[in-house]
Amino acid sequence: MNRYCKVLNKMWLNTLIMVIFATLVAAIYIWKFANISILSGIWAKYYPFLAMMLMIICLFLGNNITAKKIKTLRNEDLTKKLTEYKTIYSKRLKFFSAISLIAVVSMIMFASMYYIIFSILSLLLIIFSRVMSVKVKYELNLTEEEIKKVDKLKIK
Repeated sequence: MNRYCKVLNKMWLNTLIMVIFATLVAAIYIWKFANISILSGIWAKYYPFLAMMLMIICLFLGNNITAKKIKTLRNEDLTKKLTEYKTIYSKRLKFFSAISLIAVVSMIMFASMYYIIFSILSLLLIIFSRVMSVKVKYELNLTEEEIKKVDKLKIK
């Protein structure tokens, strides 16, 4: 089980580093170089609403929809559980990092540090979605026998 969790945590760490790096680059750019907003007119009026809706959709898809998909895996065989869980977990991380991507783009377009709040929210969601063996065991409803078999399987 530890080897499987290490594989998932490598994905987690890569996503975490990517979000931190993108946020820092955007924040430094705005702090040092940006003076005015790129958007004007009707786009400047409606873009914040559109960005907020996209972030909420990413949050909903990343949290609720992936959790529902994971619950459907409880009655599958072990190899399918683990491969599908890895795929779903990857999607969850992508949705959470999409929140940061939208926030970073918004920061640059409006030359405003206001959107860093949403990037930090994304960062917190990613931090709290770190995989632990107890979490995998609970989410997939694994028995003790299955946990012992996990390290013997070759999961791609």
